[in-house]
Amino acid sequence: MAPQQVYGKRPRIRKARLPVDDSVAFAVDTALDNVTTSISRLGLHEEKAPESDRPVLASISDNKKKPATRKRSDGRKTVSQAHTDSSRCEAKGTHTTAPAAGSDASSPEILRQTSSADTAPKRTKVPRESVYADQTDPSRTKTTKKTLPSTDHAQDQPPAEPPQPLQNTSNLIPPPLQPDLPPNTAAHIAPLLPYLTTPLTPFTSFSTTLSPHFNITKIAEASFSQVFLLSSPSLPSSTRSVLKLIPLLPPLRTITARPTKAQRCLLDLSSSPGAVVSEVRLLSTLTSVPGFTTFRALHLLSGRPGQAFVQACRAWNKVEKEQGREGSWFPDPGRKGNYGEGQLWAVVEMGDAGMDLERLLMREERGEGETEKVEKRRGVLGYGIMGIWDVFWQVVLAAGKGEVACKWESRDLHCGNICVKERGGGSDKESRKELAARMAKDERKGRRRKLGLTGLEVTIIDYTISRAEVVNELGKKEVAFIDLAEDESLFLGDGSVEYQYDIYRYMRAAAFLDDPLADVDARWNEIEGSGDTWKDFHPETNVVWLHFVLFKLLENCQWSAMDDADDNFEHGLFVQREQEVEAILRKLHDLLKLENWAASGIRSAEDLVTMALKEQWLDVDDVLGLLDEKGDRTKSKQAQSKKKKVTTSQS
Repeated sequence: MAPQQVYGKRPRIRKARLPVDDSVAFAVDTALDNVTTSISRLGLHEEKAPESDRPVLASISDNKKKPATRKRSDGRKTVSQAHTDSSRCEAKGTHTTAPAAGSDASSPEILRQTSSADTAPKRTKVPRESVYADQTDPSRTKTTKKTLPSTDHAQDQPPAEPPQPLQNTSNLIPPPLQPDLPPNTAAHIAPLLPYLTTPLTPFTSFSTTLSPHFNITKIAEASFSQVFLLSSPSLPSSTRSVLKLIPLLPPLRTITARPTKAQRCLLDLSSSPGAVVSEVRLLSTLTSVPGFTTFRALHLLSGRPGQAFVQACRAWNKVEKEQGREGSWFPDPGRKGNYGEGQLWAVVEMGDAGMDLERLLMREERGEGETEKVEKRRGVLGYGIMGIWDVFWQVVLAAGKGEVACKWESRDLHCGNICVKERGGGSDKESRKELAARMAKDERKGRRRKLGLTGLEVTIIDYTISRAEVVNELGKKEVAFIDLAEDESLFLGDGSVEYQYDIYRYMRAAAFLDDPLADVDARWNEIEGSGDTWKDFHPETNVVWLHFVLFKLLENCQWSAMDDADDNFEHGLFVQREQEVEAILRKLHDLLKLENWAASGIRSAEDLVTMALKEQWLDVDDVLGLLDEKGDRTKSKQAQSKKKKVTTSQS
């Protein structure tokens, strides 16, 4: 990344938004605003559909002998995040919440999307000061090259009305821990308590409750958390959970004056309870937005990690080192001296959304799982250019819906924060053959869809430094955000190592100067004198990140569509569609180039959706098509299940 920071204090000079016809604007409103309504019509709240929203402990309880009449109580969902390489802000402070201008709207409707979930984020080390040093030496202050306009920080808001768990699972962890906590520790964790699904619990009890029922596998590390997958061959795949294990900072007064190396390392990798609460409040709003991650539960643990988690950590670390990587940043959980009995942990439980796009692209770049005979036309999961098309537009649509629903900005939409799930697929040629057959079937039914042919499902995760309007306990809107003006290191990464590090600087310049390639030094006085801060809504940042996502998707793509069409109707029709998609992606690639910023007129994800509808790249039906298809699949499974029961009873 490059230098400096850009904030502002004067109205920005903006290019006019893309002019559209009234009919097109109406189509966009219909496409975006009716997605939530469409979901509510899909039967996702029917008897077995909510299974994927349930905490893993609820799944355990279902396997025990209980009265058949026992019902699960419904409740409002919240969400938590994966702490990414750029989430250093979390250790320095929490999301600031401030009243949103002219906001007295009611809370957005909380809806469930069974396929969305969180998974492992990108793990990249970012230069950071020691958290321990900041906490133990009051005289130590952070200096930056330039003093930026500060955002008025609201005092810590009292916790919002706590989300209700889907099921009371407090009796499932034997036994609940009810210690006489020191007053300073009790006050320290108090902000978390209203959001918990279970009471404060020993880590060992949590581990022994899960291990007989689930395989516990560590799948990744983020800057401030470890990520585990819970799976079981005896349970439906919808019960798979991802656990984000976040070590919590202890109360300041309890930090020893001379910590060991392991203790100091752990302090640097820990998060404050307030940071976790802020993320829960932010992400509970986004849970209702299609394409965003789904929350299941928040747990609070104490003590050393349980044996099942120790084994998972050591197995992951062994594989990492065998593959020539650095290994875990966290101290070995199996060594007693590394973690004390008073260590506190927040565990955020979510569903499994598949593999993050970064790992997926790396895997396909290496050609893993493919034979030497398969040519390099992989795209995403072997679907070629059609996979790229589906993934990109699902990201755009999710971002656009987030903008409309709660004025959301990601500010960190790298490929590690996008998850992709597939219904099936194999090698490149097999996948394309399957798509050709599927497309021909649609054609015979008189339907030619422009999106969703691959069946890939995309979820945006990790909102550590995101901005959004949330609703507080009084029903008033306020803005949850991280003041990036306080974290110079976010904008200092080396772009020659990874293009992503340049993007942070580009989004900052786009937000405050409406020019991602602007010379910040030369225009510093203009920025310093403007009235804009990171609290404000800058949807331009989403456009900069969408440029990056498309860049990464196309980075290793072979552009020319296969021209080996034969007389086969299915194959020829599919090749024709591939060629159409490639032509559009070429236009998009040029349109989103940052050097074309002034001419493009695209200043938000919503603008990009508007253009897609105007240019007929997408239809309104395509925007809702994926949701309708999920509904059809759900109804089909239910019909098959009923038919099977009838057949069994007759026999």
